[in-house]
Amino acid sequence: VTCWVSEITETGKLALSMLPLSVLHPGGTPKQDVSVFRDLSHKEWLTAVVTSIEIFGFFADVSVTKDGKTSVAHGLVHCSEISKKWVSDVADEVKLGQEVKVRVRKADGETGRLNFTMWPLDPEAEIMKSALTRPEVRKYKDTTVQDVSAFRDVQQSGQWLTGTVMRTASFGAWVSVWHPIRDVSGNVLVHVTAMRDYFVEDPAQEVEIGQEVRVRITSVDVRTGRMRGSMVEPLA
Repeated sequence: VTCWVSEITETGKLALSMLPLSVLHPGGTPKQDVSVFRDLSHKEWLTAVVTSIEIFGFFADVSVTKDGKTSVAHGLVHCSEISKKWVSDVADEVKLGQEVKVRVRKADGETGRLNFTMWPLDPEAEIMKSALTRPEVRKYKDTTVQDVSAFRDVQQSGQWLTGTVMRTASFGAWVSVWHPIRDVSGNVLVHVTAMRDYFVEDPAQEVEIGQEVRVRITSVDVRTGRMRGSMVEPLA
C-alpha cells in the first residue's frame, strides 16, 4: 500500500494515512487554518456542503464569517457522528453537493483538521458527551484511557451497580457507573450476549440511552482502561 506520514508525536511515533491529500483538503495539503473554528461554541450550528463520501464518513466544506472576514475549511463527519442510529452506508444518508447542518466537534490547530457532528443538541447527546469528558479519564502511554483501577475490588465482590446507558451499538451497550464507595465513575461495555439470558437481536430494543440499568462488572483491564459487565444473574 502507499501511505504518507500525517503526524509525528512528541514521543517519536509516526501516524500514517492512506488517504490522498486531495481528499483531506482540496488544495492538496492537510494543513489548514482552523483557528476561527476553535472559538465557536459546540452548540452553534453551521451550514456545510458535502464534497466527498467515504465508507467511514463524509467530508464537507464549511464557511464562517467573523469580523467581516469569511473563512472556509474542510472537515470530516465520521459515520458515528451522522446519526444516533447505526449508519451502514454513508451514501444513504447524504449526497454530494448536499447542504447539511453540523456543529464543530474538534478543531486541531496543530494539524489543521476539523471534525464535525450532526448529532442534535438534546439530553441524550449531553449525557454521552459528559461521559467522555469526565476528569478520571487520563493519559496512558499516549492513549487516552479510563482509570479503572478502583473498580477491581467491585469486580471481585460481584456487587451489582446501578448505571446509566450512554450508548448502544449492534454488539452491545456502554453503561456509566459510579464506584459504590469512592468518588469515581467509569464506562462499562455490556456485550449483547451479556444483556439478557436469551438471544438479543438488537441492543437498542432492550435498553435506551439515559435508562438506568443494573450491571455487575465481570472484567477490569487497568492497562487499556476497559471494563466489561453483565446484566444477567450469575449461574448458581
